[in-house]
Amino acid sequence: MYAIVTILDETTSAIIQGLWQELEDRCGLSGIRAFPIPHFSWQGAEAYEIEAVNAMLEEIAAGASPWVMHADGLGLFTGQEPVIYVPISNSLRATRLHQAIWRRVKKFASGLNTLYAPGLWMPHITLGLMDVNHEKLLCAVKELTNRPLLFEIQVNNLALVSQEGDQVGQLQRRFDFKGGDHGRFGA
Repeated sequence: MYAIVTILDETTSAIIQGLWQELEDRCGLSGIRAFPIPHFSWQGAEAYEIEAVNAMLEEIAAGASPWVMHADGLGLFTGQEPVIYVPISNSLRATRLHQAIWRRVKKFASGLNTLYAPGLWMPHITLGLMDVNHEKLLCAVKELTNRPLLFEIQVNNLALVSQEGDQVGQLQRRFDFKGGDHGRFGA
């Protein structure tokens, strides 16, 4: 499995890692450890043509300049495998970057995860996944309900990450924004 993500800045990463540890210690939620780098995702796929995707991401990042997004609150994706998350407020700028990534990268992908497709994508920071059950969910909500979960996120990179089977996910390559986008993202 592969994904195109934005890795969170050091300050926000430290806060998120602290929340992960707290939810593991108090609620037994450890599924997030499958990919222990705080991030939010733009696209996911079973496989990519790595060289082509790296070239596209490098080009997109070269034409993008950093900006700030805001995350606030607590959310839940329901279903067979619930996900606990902090929602990120979407913006026109984020939507344009998301659409540019999908438009330019999809031809180099197989098994795209349609939950991240334009029109369905909900940017978020995952706090719990894979081992979320009723008991652990109630514990997490109890732990997090009375605290502010408000973050300013520095959106200044794209990264290609991967995770195979039971192995811990890893960073393949990071592409820092170089500026000059004026809202276009090399689209």
